[in-house]
Amino acid sequence: MFEVDRVPRVYLDTSFLSQFANLEMGKLGVSSHSEKWGALLARLRHEIQLGTLICPASQFPMQEALLSPKILPQFRRVQSELSGGYFFKDWMDILVHQAADQVLIYLGRSQDINLGWSVLAKQILPITMPHSTTKSKEEVKQYAERLRKEKPPEKSYAKQYEAERNDFMRGTRRRYYVPWDFFQMLIREAGISQNELPEMLGFFESDLVDQIPFIHIWCSVYASLRFYQQKRKSKRGDWLDVAALASGIPYCPIVTTDKSMAHIVKSRELDTKYGVKIFTPTTQGIDALLERLSTITQ
Repeated sequence: MFEVDRVPRVYLDTSFLSQFANLEMGKLGVSSHSEKWGALLARLRHEIQLGTLICPASQFPMQEALLSPKILPQFRRVQSELSGGYFFKDWMDILVHQAADQVLIYLGRSQDINLGWSVLAKQILPITMPHSTTKSKEEVKQYAERLRKEKPPEKSYAKQYEAERNDFMRGTRRRYYVPWDFFQMLIREAGISQNELPEMLGFFESDLVDQIPFIHIWCSVYASLRFYQQKRKSKRGDWLDVAALASGIPYCPIVTTDKSMAHIVKSRELDTKYGVKIFTPTTQGIDALLERLSTITQ
């Protein structure tokens, strides 16, 4: 069995997995470039069988897939097959581990709290029920639209980023923020003593918070949406897309997402900072991904 933490990872978002599911169901016509999707799926299957890469399953595409009963069974089969049985841990576990690591550096303690920690696990994550996802998506969209119409963006991107970071840490935005138990989880994970609490809280009041990849990616994307795309109407799936990027980018050399999110990631140079390549569900994106796979699996 290959060592999963040493194998290149490919993050497959909902758009790619849905196309694979439709392909397997015979629902992709010539106009949908089925031959290209078929070639990509075959290549991924081949490399996974050889143990040269892995496409870990993520909670976010599954949340989306549960809203599409017609493709759900095939979606699950494809995702399970390509995952090799591995799953990304819950986004809160990822965030807490990253935060604990940076807090301990700040406190002058050992840099990595757990050298054996892996972002991947064999344990299937709890499933979020469809009605809960639907409700959350609508609430977030309504909030974002109200914010867009009633509150102007900050005077600069840097100020907007700071505002997004404050919102994230203080729980201003419902459904996508640090939950109330984040600090309790962090204290347990990092073994923070009572005497260290004031200094730990000081870390979160400083710009050092930006060193936590999940927070940096999350706030960068939302700041871009608010500052550079003021006329763009919010989409119901935005928050799942952003959470997926914040979870996957720090750990995957290849990440797939839609064109809108890909543009933001590249414009903020998040791909360069974290050493990832971003691919979209377009003919050019598929061709580029196939070419990229040939270079990392040789």
